[in-house]
Amino acid sequence: MVFAMLISSFDSLRGQRRCGRGLQAIALLMLAGCGAPAAGPASPSPPSISIPKLSSFPSDLSGEELWHAVDFMRTRPPVGVDQPEARALRRQHFELVMALSQRIAESDVDAATKTKAEIARLEALGQLALANAPLVECDIPDVEKDREVFYTETDRVMAEMGSSPEAAAAAHLRVSVTGRLVREAGAQQPKWIERYADYACQQAAAKYPDGKAEAQRELAGAASLAETAGLPKVAARCFETWAKTWPEDPESPLVPATLTRLDQVGKPFSLKGPLYPKGEFDLASLKGKWVIVHLWRSAGNGADVLSRLERLLPELRAHGCEVVGICLDPDDKQLAQLVSTGRIRSIELYAAPDPSGDLSKHPLAGQFGIAPAPFTMLIDREGRVADNNLRPAKLLMWIDQLLRGQVK
Repeated sequence: MVFAMLISSFDSLRGQRRCGRGLQAIALLMLAGCGAPAAGPASPSPPSISIPKLSSFPSDLSGEELWHAVDFMRTRPPVGVDQPEARALRRQHFELVMALSQRIAESDVDAATKTKAEIARLEALGQLALANAPLVECDIPDVEKDREVFYTETDRVMAEMGSSPEAAAAAHLRVSVTGRLVREAGAQQPKWIERYADYACQQAAAKYPDGKAEAQRELAGAASLAETAGLPKVAARCFETWAKTWPEDPESPLVPATLTRLDQVGKPFSLKGPLYPKGEFDLASLKGKWVIVHLWRSAGNGADVLSRLERLLPELRAHGCEVVGICLDPDDKQLAQLVSTGRIRSIELYAAPDPSGDLSKHPLAGQFGIAPAPFTMLIDREGRVADNNLRPAKLLMWIDQLLRGQVK
């Protein structure tokens, strides 16, 4: 019914060349299955979907009309019956987007439309690069080729367009596609994490107009993945780029302490501070025990992680492990309530934050650098750093090993 209405509309506009030709292209795509399926009863055997050929689009369609077709297709990749069919259909779909974009580039159309088509072509190349993201290069022929074509073309567009918004869009595509490759393929591939970090650093250093938020998000993501994968030098490069690019940013003063922390694995760690509700604490007093140092806030999941540690506290202590919490709340009201009701029995440190709000000046948190709560470090029995960023899942795995007697 929807298709019939589209064709009827097309027939009624046939005499109007621009509208008719543009609608003809879009109707062709709808008929090929690129649009959302109409609602109706489920069919036991879905109809076969096919992607139109480039030759299906009349040669006299203007660049503007072709752009309407490309724009329509960008967010409507076809869905196949099974994975192999979906993969094949998507490849045909994105190859058609690229071919139509090339026709637009060669047509007599304004520069703005050509630029939009160029970015759409890069998006399609990026989708092909991501098509088999969970797979490594040896699993499917041409996977690596798809990825390298995408990178070659984004580099070319960036070089040709200088500091324009289009160059910024290409740079963002390059970083975001690489980030997705890392996350979907798994962080066990250091070369992809390094590549992600390289591109994130380049995007940040370029200072593209209106791109600060995206650049910061990708740079922080690359640094986090690098830390998790045990690549401290890669993470350090991200943090150094951050401080150099945005010296006025509130987190930039934390970078020196962050770089020190990244280099602390295997080295002695010193922690002193006010014990809550009174007294002084020195980490040296716990030598001979494993120590979990946990930075937390009552808002967010930092308190949830601490709550788990509190439930396990008797068993942890029985196996020679102590928990030292560092509360980063702006005041001690919530901490006081948790302590008074017995919900917190671990060693707790608390110091009021600097009035300026500068975390680098926080009496306790400043030495950890950029370490958004919840943040955990593991100190071994000799007082040395065993892990300088122990994520919740890895922390629970380590605790399980400790309680099973697998950690000495």
